[in-house]
Amino acid sequence: MLQQLIINNYKLIDSLHIDFNNGLTILTGETGAGKSILLDAIKLILGDRGSPSLIKNNESPLIVEAQFSTINKEVITLLGTYDIETENNELHIYRKIDKDGKNVIRINGLPVNVKILKEIGENLIDLCSQHQHQSLFSKSNHKLILDNFGGHEIASLKAAVEQERTQYIILKNKYNDLNNNLQNIEKEKGFITYQINEIEEAGLKPDEENYLILEKQKLENATTLSQESSQALKKLSDTDEYIRKSLSHLVTLSKIDENITSAKSLLETAVYSIEEVIRDLSDYNEKIEYSPEALIEIDDRLFLINKLKRKYGPLFSDVMNTYNQLKSDYEKFTLPENDLDYLVAELSKLEASLAKHAAELSTQRKKVAVDIEKLITHELDNLMLQHSTFSVSIMHQDDEDGINVGSRKTKLYPDGIDDIEFLFSANPGTPPGELKDIVSGGELSRVMLALKTIFIKSGTTPTIIFDEIDTGVSGNAAAKIAQKIKELSRNFQVICVTHLAIIAAQGNTHILVNKLIEKDHTVVTTEVLEEKNREEEIARLLGGTQLSITFKHAQELLKSVENY
Repeated sequence: MLQQLIINNYKLIDSLHIDFNNGLTILTGETGAGKSILLDAIKLILGDRGSPSLIKNNESPLIVEAQFSTINKEVITLLGTYDIETENNELHIYRKIDKDGKNVIRINGLPVNVKILKEIGENLIDLCSQHQHQSLFSKSNHKLILDNFGGHEIASLKAAVEQERTQYIILKNKYNDLNNNLQNIEKEKGFITYQINEIEEAGLKPDEENYLILEKQKLENATTLSQESSQALKKLSDTDEYIRKSLSHLVTLSKIDENITSAKSLLETAVYSIEEVIRDLSDYNEKIEYSPEALIEIDDRLFLINKLKRKYGPLFSDVMNTYNQLKSDYEKFTLPENDLDYLVAELSKLEASLAKHAAELSTQRKKVAVDIEKLITHELDNLMLQHSTFSVSIMHQDDEDGINVGSRKTKLYPDGIDDIEFLFSANPGTPPGELKDIVSGGELSRVMLALKTIFIKSGTTPTIIFDEIDTGVSGNAAAKIAQKIKELSRNFQVICVTHLAIIAAQGNTHILVNKLIEKDHTVVTTEVLEEKNREEEIARLLGGTQLSITFKHAQELLKSVENY
């Protein structure tokens, strides 16, 4: 609940400190006294837009502060999300705006932005006014209002529908793209297939190009290779004969002088090495042949490789890498999500599941709609609209591009298949129409109060502010509104701005808002009214304080409320 409101240098306010209590707090004052200024300051605390134009004296900044106690679990959860610590379930909001437009916002001492302040503020106070009926009565909000009232069961079904709808749209877009581009895809697939086949038919082997270049070089120089290897063999053979003769001499020497043994061993090794070289060279020489056919074959092969390099190169390794990439690209065409038949089957399964969950959500909404109709009708009866009709219309729109629900192609919204609208008729025999078409101010106030009463009771916001919700109401209807507001104040903290004495008399606390002019200086002040001053203010609201009968009426009114 709201405990304190501190306002400095805001519009016509120099400085105000207001303490609020449980139950019903009444705000009254002459027209233009500044009641709206107080509410606007509260809106700043809740995250409304602020600007330097709101500053009373540019020499100082505008500052508004509010202290809340017994904050609800939704606020506690939000505070935890933004790492804002709290003690004893209390919350302090500080907001400063200077003449340059700089905003400083702190929640429990931690700096935050306006977005966070607004998100938290929505869970602190529910502000209701006749101006608010535009959003409450707007058809676009009725589905959300019903769903919030429906609680966890509707939230769970709606989450399932929203998730499946997202998957369905993604899959359907995939199908449409694939179907629309089928000709291009087949063309691309065919071209990739051609490229793969071209490389595969070449039968390339790793490092084949280098091997062929070396083989070509040997074939082109076969004569030189044969001649040089023959000459080398002849000279090695001659050398071998001389070395063997030398070795026989060293053998004889080693028998006489062992110091020569090392030289003999080295020469023996040389003999064996030369013999091995002669054998290898002889084998090499015998294998040398000149084959024009083999050379032509190698040239043809290198020509093919160069052709592929020009298309997929420039290097031989690039050709092989391109081949691997083409194979990978081709495999994408064989994936299930690129197969139309597979997509059609998956879409059918997903649509069936989506239609099932959407129908279940619609059924649950209809059950909740019946509950809302009964509750609102009961509230309207209490507010002297006994012959009125309130109904919740839930319709489904045909749409050829929609999903199959039963035997109909039904329009699919992001949150289901339901088109929801609240309808009202004040008079028997008149079919219910749109809420926005309610002409009577008194009816407008009571319908909005009935709606707010039901939906506030289902929520967790601890503080409710009614801003002149009694406009256009008088007599017994005003008395019923007063009773309803008093009833709400037993479970919630209620702050009510009113011009009706019957409502003002219900308050547990009564605050008078005054606008004073002192030496060409206008200021707004507040005063908590005690018994005598309160009787005078109730009398003023009844029509004036000069007539004793009016003053007596005020006393009786306050006494009757005490006994209520």
